Formats: sequence, structure tokens, C-alpha cells
Amino acid sequence: MHQHRPHKRLGCTRLRHTFSQPALAFLCLAVAILGLPAASGQACPDFYWHLLLSEDILAHRSLRFADTLSFSPEGAPYLLTQWLGELVTVGLPYKLGGFTGTAIVASALGLAVLALAFRTACLYLPPGPSLVLALALGAPYLSVYARPQVLSFVLCALLVLVLERARSQGWHARWLWSVAALMALWPNVHGSYAVGLLLLALHLACPLIAQALTPASQARASATSAWRVAGFLFVGLLATLLNPWGYESWLRVVEIAQYQTTKSGVISEWQPTSFGTELGSTFLLCVLGTLLLMAASRVRPSCEDLVFTFLVVVFGLLAARQSYYALIALVPIAARAAAGAPMLESVSRLTSTRVPAPWACLALAGAATFHFAQQHVQTAALERYSRKVFPVEAAAFVKRTGLTGKAFNETTAGGWMAHHMRVPVYIDGRLDLHGDRKFFEWFFARNGVPGWEEVVERSGADLAVLQTQSPLLQLLMSSGAWALVHSDQAYSVAVLRSVHGAFAVDHEKTALARPSIFDSSGRLALPPLGY
Repeated sequence: MHQHRPHKRLGCTRLRHTFSQPALAFLCLAVAILGLPAASGQACPDFYWHLLLSEDILAHRSLRFADTLSFSPEGAPYLLTQWLGELVTVGLPYKLGGFTGTAIVASALGLAVLALAFRTACLYLPPGPSLVLALALGAPYLSVYARPQVLSFVLCALLVLVLERARSQGWHARWLWSVAALMALWPNVHGSYAVGLLLLALHLACPLIAQALTPASQARASATSAWRVAGFLFVGLLATLLNPWGYESWLRVVEIAQYQTTKSGVISEWQPTSFGTELGSTFLLCVLGTLLLMAASRVRPSCEDLVFTFLVVVFGLLAARQSYYALIALVPIAARAAAGAPMLESVSRLTSTRVPAPWACLALAGAATFHFAQQHVQTAALERYSRKVFPVEAAAFVKRTGLTGKAFNETTAGGWMAHHMRVPVYIDGRLDLHGDRKFFEWFFARNGVPGWEEVVERSGADLAVLQTQSPLLQLLMSSGAWALVHSDQAYSVAVLRSVHGAFAVDHEKTALARPSIFDSSGRLALPPLGY
């Protein structure tokens, strides 16, 4: 008896030094991507005004303050409904760790979406296939950058998991409080809480639509179940009013949804999902994969799942930003379809074996190597990108010369300029503050549409920081009222002669008048004109 004990201990030791494939995969992903510079937000034009607003919240210890970033509505009250999202994803991480802090939080939230998708898939599939499904549908969340909407992705994934559990238990009242808590938290994080209500509405409507499309002998929606789901929806709707702004938060969401800037397609995030983009191609492949799983499944998909899939896919196609939420909503549908797929047993066998410690260490070492290699690559790429998209050299010129004034600027550079140059800007990316009228006045003036003189004069700006190839910059120069004092491959600086006449005399002769379009290798040197 005594002789066999060492063998038992040895067997236990060997068992302890193996890892399940899902656990190892998440650990390797965390090592590989956690804190990479691309997730920090520094390449996102909107990140900087998010950062400045969160700094205002921390400085004033209040959610009510007058706007100071833009001089055109200076002092106007600003309703910052997503205050909690600003603090969690941008303000506090940046205060504690700078760009490294925001990168860690953003990538951790992306991993949380993946983990919740995995947990939802596990309701219908073994861990191995669930991991494969979560990686396929959750890949876009591993490359998100720090903004409040990243936390809303986590809340959406958590809501999907809660609704699937409630659905499987006949919409038991115990899950009502979880839904209420999520929907009360979400409006303080991001305006996308309307997506949560939409998911609740789909769980109510899809069974009723399926019943109307299918003979009563094959599908009957329970009246009791419908009333319970309606109760969930009603409680969720009431819970969204539990925020510092009450019903004003809803009015703001409705107002933004009605903006022409949202519906016209001039903002890339609100354009229909394009399959030529990385996100769009991923969305297309995931939708096709879900449909193939449904077709190959031994179990015929329910009419309710088919209706739900159709509506979610349409929702995701309407706008690039909405496709993120559509992918999360597709997880349980794809999991139910995969549960009846012929290849499920093969995938389960391949992913059920435990990984020995030496191989796990090798995988972690590879993930760490990838992390350090990407750290160097992304840092260099972000520096090059910033010089093309933001007025880096122009800002250095303004600081070096001590030039001050109110800047007529590019929308995409507004937040960056307010943060780096500490000058009041004409406009930034907060369309909920500036509204349709101001944005389109800027948009058409910047593109040289007749009437630009009135817009520039009415703005009160005496400094212009515009992209070098901007039509407005050329019009300002030809007007004679403005002087070009700096120009580089990305941005140029012009000053109003009546205000900065002496400065113009000292510097306009040194400005580079004709930046080259192509570099020595024949590649495009000027960044494409964009907003």
C-alpha cells in the first residue's frame, strides 16, 4: 500500500500540470494583446475629447459643467450622459497609467466580451467548440480601442447571456432583476443602451412572428411566455430612467438618431457595413458561417431563430457601429445551430485534450514574443499614423513660435488639438453638442462651397489649422486676408492678417508652399483628404 502512494502523487502532479485548451487559449490571448498600444485610443480622433471631458469630471467632481473645449459654443451646458463610460474606459485608466493604462483596460474589456461569448456558447456546446465559436464571432473585439462604447460591448454580451438563461428557464422572475440592473447601468456608460431594449423587443416579437409564419400545429407562442417577456421589456425600459438625467437621457438618444450627420453617411461609423473593411468582412463571414451551420445541422432550426437571425443581420448591415452588437447577438443562434452540426463531435475531440505543461509554457512564450514584437511595431506605426492624421508638426510650430488664437480646424483634429495644443477649437467630434447646422456649415465651408467666407468670418477664428490639401486653405490664401505661415505634408497653418500681421511678415516666407504628393519611393506622401 505504501509503495503505491508515490505513483498516486505523481499522477496527481501530472494532472495538475496540464491545462484545458480554452483556459490556455484565453491566457495566451491575454499575454499577447493586453496593453498593446493600438488599444490605447491614441490613434482615434474622438479619444482626446473623451479624455478631456473625463478630466473635467474628475476636476469638477460634478457631471454638470460648461463646455470649454470649443470656442464657438463656449460656456454652453453640456449633457454628458455617458459619464461612467468616460471614467472607466478613458479618464481613470489614463490618470493612473497614461496610454498604457487605457490600452490595458480596452484590451481587457475586449477579452471580457470574448469570455462572455464563450460562456453563452457553453449553454449549448462543449467548451472546445464554444471556444472556436467565441473566437470566430469575437475577433473584432480584440482590436478595439479605448472609448466608452467598448464597455457597452461588455454589457451587451452580458445581457445576451442573461437573456439566454432566462429564456431557457421560461423567463423566470429571478432574471428580471439582473436585466433591470444591466439596463439601469447601461445609460450611464453609452447611448447604445437602446440596443439592449431592442434585444428584449426581439425576444418578444420573434416568437409571435414565427407563430404567424408557421402553422399553429408546428409553433405556438405561449401567451404566458409573451407576457413575461413583455414584463422584462417594461422593467428594462423603466430601469433606463435610473440615471442622473432621467428622461433627458432618452431625449438625447432620440435627438442624435435624428441628426442628418447620423443618417447622411458622412460619418464613417454610421455608414452601411462595407465588406471591404476588416469589420465588414468579419461580419459577412460570421453571418455566412451561421447560415451554413443552420443548413448543415441535423436539427432543423426553429422559425423563431430564423426570424431573429434575419432581423439581427439587417440591423448589423445598416451601420458599421451596429455590426459589433449584431455579432454579439448572433452567438446563441450560432451555438444552437452548431449543436446539431455533424462536425461537432470531431471538433469536441480535438479540443477536449488537455495540454501538457511544457507545451503550455511554449505557447505562453510565443504569446509573449508576439506581444513584445507588436509593441515595437505598433508604437512605430502609431507615430507614423499620427503625423498623417493629426497636426503634429503644425502643433510643434505653434508651440515653438508662441502663436495663440482661436483655430478654425478639421473635425477629426479638434479633440487632439484641444488636448495637445491647449487652444480653443472651432469644432470637434461631439455632434451631440455642435448639431447638424454647425457640422454641415463647417463641412461645406471646408470643401470650398460658396458661402465659406461667411462661415469663417462668423466663427471669429483668427487661426486656421487645416489639412494641406484642403480646398478651404487654398481659398483663404487666395483671398489675401490670410497668410500661410507653416505647411507640411499633412497640415498647414494660416493666420488672419488683421490680427497677426506682424507674425505673418516674420513667418509666411518660410512656409513650404508646395508639399510633394509622392515621396522618393513613389508612394503617396500626402494623407488622403478625409474628415
